[in-house]
Amino acid sequence: MGDEQRDIHWGQAFGRELIGRLNTKFGLQLQVIVDDENLSSEQKKRRLASHLLDAMLARLKHEDESDASRAIASASDVEIVLNIGYAAADARYIASLKGNDIHDYLFALAKRLENMANTTTAEELGYEILGAGFLGLGGEAVTNTVIKLREGLPLKQAVVAGVRAVGMKGLLTAVALILASLITFFLSRSNRAVFGMIVNDTDDEMAAKEWRKGNDGNDLYMAHGGILSFPEEIVIGNNTHYRVQIRKRIAIKQNETVVFAGLFLAEKNLGPLGAEGLIRFSLGQDSGWIAHLFAAPYFERNGTNMTYLQTPESAKSLFEPLYATRRVSIDRVRDGVRLKSTVEGASGGVIGLVAMVSR
Repeated sequence: MGDEQRDIHWGQAFGRELIGRLNTKFGLQLQVIVDDENLSSEQKKRRLASHLLDAMLARLKHEDESDASRAIASASDVEIVLNIGYAAADARYIASLKGNDIHDYLFALAKRLENMANTTTAEELGYEILGAGFLGLGGEAVTNTVIKLREGLPLKQAVVAGVRAVGMKGLLTAVALILASLITFFLSRSNRAVFGMIVNDTDDEMAAKEWRKGNDGNDLYMAHGGILSFPEEIVIGNNTHYRVQIRKRIAIKQNETVVFAGLFLAEKNLGPLGAEGLIRFSLGQDSGWIAHLFAAPYFERNGTNMTYLQTPESAKSLFEPLYATRRVSIDRVRDGVRLKSTVEGASGGVIGLVAMVSR
């Protein structure tokens, strides 16, 4: 068995084990969804998330699950995923992973999310969030956690306070969406998929404002395949609100910060083509742009690439030059901005990716 076939086999086996455990815990039959040949990957992902969320919320008291589950069931093909908050040192470690360690981290992430799915109280969910190495899930919860930490509350109590500020329903919705994306990734039958995590260690929010326009927009270009999950947060403040992809870091105290990671899932469409695309992020107001390329081609080597721009160029025009110079791992500094991105290997079609922007 070659490396690519072995990696696919391991991912498939883990995904099957995961849905088996979820079936047992929640009395579901998720394998019926993933084995339905009449459903697209997008439809499978939506149904997995909706069934999981219904089962999670049915165990909660004083929660109305109907709004959240209906929202998932009627969602567009691309699911929106909340950011994950990490202590900066932990995020830097994740961004340093290479090779099989990336896939191992995604396996561990799925197991921790499975544990979160099994919680019924804010205390239990807060404990599992900490156990996963997070400081919170979603910008609102993390911000409230940081406020409590600044007030001197112990870490666990601060994380639980962050959970309570948002409510179990909102956070379990995020858990269901990420779990469904990971299951879809592990069980990808297209044999070409990329699950990526991008960390923002800067004082600027990263936004891809026109990503929903797809190849007709300026911020997301898919040369082959499509986006199934994409990060997005609503930032509220000063009597206004706006959408970003990855929030800026937050200081807890001097030399101690929380950074945010955005998650995305790309998968190939029909035919012998891969999952290859580029996201263009703006950095705050007049702080430049980041272009991030990811590629799991069908007949060529996997790779990634990043560059920093002081003047904007469209995602489509940036794709070819960055694709031609892609590598398994890049780590470079451009105009004071450090760019790191790594895919787990040059071969293998179902690949994890970790990236980080810092300055």
